Amino acid sequence: MSKRSCDMAADLLPLYAENMCSEESRAFVAEHLAECDACRQKLQKMNTAVSVRPDDDITTIKRIKKRIRIEKLVIAGVAAAVCLLGGWFTMFFLTSTACDMDYDKSIAGHIRVEEEEDGDLWLVREDTATAADTCFPTIRDGQGRHMGYDKDFDKETKNGYGITFQWARFKAIAPLTIPMPTEERTFLFNKNEKPAMQEVFYYDANSKTEYTLWERS
Repeated sequence: MSKRSCDMAADLLPLYAENMCSEESRAFVAEHLAECDACRQKLQKMNTAVSVRPDDDITTIKRIKKRIRIEKLVIAGVAAAVCLLGGWFTMFFLTSTACDMDYDKSIAGHIRVEEEEDGDLWLVREDTATAADTCFPTIRDGQGRHMGYDKDFDKETKNGYGITFQWARFKAIAPLTIPMPTEERTFLFNKNEKPAMQEVFYYDANSKTEYTLWERS
């Protein structure tokens, strides 16, 4: 083994040990190590495992690359599953839960109460107001407290009838104006049969505000 060959190999050993040399240099060092005990001992002193066959190094590199690819696929799969699960929960929340309709944003101008000659009161809805999925009634007492919303409601002093609309939460995010060819009418009560009721109002539970729809004359 020539001294020149050993000198070249010795210069490349640190890079070879750190796997930082070119393929040509690595092949040269591996071939030299296969025939030179002195250089192999130098490499062993660097606390690096000796690879005397270039094919072994290539196999190791391929195995590492394969493991990295597998890890990337697993991470991508987990990320996709988390995104899908999060999307499912979001859609379930938006479509399966309800929220109160905001009067100013969704109902104003689309709801009223009509009184007939016999005293019947009818709730009339149109356009956006018809998008409501449920209608919750409430009663107001003499102190302005609302049944179902406020504590200490006094049913003995009730004097007003209120309604609150709710709709699916996704409709509140992207309000849907639904043009109706005809109005939707719902019977409320006969004013002669409920003399205590002085007013019908829409109750915005979010702002705790009443919007008068009818007053006894």
